[in-house]
Amino acid sequence: DWNPQNDLQAMARAHRIGQTRSVRVYRLLTAKTYEMHMFHSASLKLGLDRAVLAHQRQNADSQESSTKRKSKAEREEQAKEIDSLLKKGAYDVFNEDD
Repeated sequence: DWNPQNDLQAMARAHRIGQTRSVRVYRLLTAKTYEMHMFHSASLKLGLDRAVLAHQRQNADSQESSTKRKSKAEREEQAKEIDSLLKKGAYDVFNEDD
């Protein structure tokens, strides 16, 4: 199953049923296969989701606390992070050097 939200939901479910330690998800992939392509697509989708949610959270925070303004450097850093998520995806593990 290549839906990135399923892994996040499974991790949240583990904590709801009593898990107190960190939960990790391991994916076994073979280089240069269709599975790797699907994983990369799922990573890009999750990166897009995180970027959109971060933007929505930023808008909500700015509406709640209009007196606190972010500096130009903080805004640029956040823009770089969102740009990186959109370009590389949530899992930055795809190096062609391997």
